[in-house]
Amino acid sequence: MVPICEGWEKTYENIAIKDPVQRELHFGQHDHVRFYSHDFIERITNAGFEVTFYTAKPEDCIKYSLVRGEKIFVGKKA
Repeated sequence: MVPICEGWEKTYENIAIKDPVQRELHFGQHDHVRFYSHDFIERITNAGFEVTFYTAKPEDCIKYSLVRGEKIFVGKKA
């Protein structure tokens, strides 16, 4: 699982933000440095992984406490 906003054109990242409060403000969590966009799968495959994903169905949301439509990404080293 990664922070992702598929509606964004480009991944938002800034490793210069070090302050935990600022990181939480920018990335939603104090230990994150980016919010991926729809280029997430491309970035992971470019790093040498095969990626498949599953979109949560209503029963998955209940069983696994997922958000409706949330994607689960599974990466395997190619």
